[in-house]
Amino acid sequence: MEKLHKLASPLVLSEVIGIHRAKINQIKAVLKDYLSTSTEDIKAAAEQAPVDEIFIVRYILSNPGDDVRTLVRKIQSTLEWRASLLELLIEAGEDRCQKLAFLQSYLCKGYLGEYGGNVFYAERHGHNDLPRLGELIKYYSEDGCGLELADAFLLLSESSFRKVDAMSRRTDRLCKIVAMFFLENVSMKLNHNIMKVIQVYGTVSKRNTLYYPQLLGVGVVFSSESMLQRIFLKVCKAIMSEKTWNKIIVCKGYKKGIEPSSCPGLKLLDSKLDWTQVFPKCANGAQPNPPELKSRQKPEA
Repeated sequence: MEKLHKLASPLVLSEVIGIHRAKINQIKAVLKDYLSTSTEDIKAAAEQAPVDEIFIVRYILSNPGDDVRTLVRKIQSTLEWRASLLELLIEAGEDRCQKLAFLQSYLCKGYLGEYGGNVFYAERHGHNDLPRLGELIKYYSEDGCGLELADAFLLLSESSFRKVDAMSRRTDRLCKIVAMFFLENVSMKLNHNIMKVIQVYGTVSKRNTLYYPQLLGVGVVFSSESMLQRIFLKVCKAIMSEKTWNKIIVCKGYKKGIEPSSCPGLKLLDSKLDWTQVFPKCANGAQPNPPELKSRQKPEA
């Protein structure tokens, strides 16, 4: 629960930037030279990100052992990727990306709101339509959307990043995502199509570590079945980047039919908040289920 405890008191951005001022200035100087000779699309990507002190300090905090040259290379790689998808990233950040909406029609994942200084998302893994999504991988990259499925998932990260970044700038705090994974209805049968999507998840996890440092604060797994927990965690450990895996915890007090506040870790984020009023009904809460959390497999009653 130490990971949740740290999230309860987000770092003050202005103070963190002050601590790393010298390194930030060095990186800014190198990037200024780099951008002066870069293509227009990379310059546009840098402006849209935007590559400023807040953007740079996220890389410093995520890679404390890296020198200036290594950090600059990582930021350059990120800018090159962002330039290749710039229009789609802009659309995703403004929640108007049709290619992202197509992906979301197969995922049971939704935004819950801002609580305890962080941005909350929930995903009901047992209600994703991964078998069908696995069938559509070729369509997504070649025949239809013209976009690799991994990049489509990264558009989801962009949408989340925009919410976190806006909250960070508004509050002067290093806000992050709290991702809640609910495992009810998850099948332990992994067919070929599901495995293809799981492999994409692994690719996305590793790219997120580079392109979106300091985005994920913690992933909380909710399940009343210990065996299912173990299998889910085993898969996560196999495909996730080490940094992402180290941010996953299990809410051991959660049981089906019991209110979310039974998870002691949530109290570390905000001891005064009634978590039942935060969670949707599908997760034992009191709020109506947002459309994004409706099952993609079959209509819910």
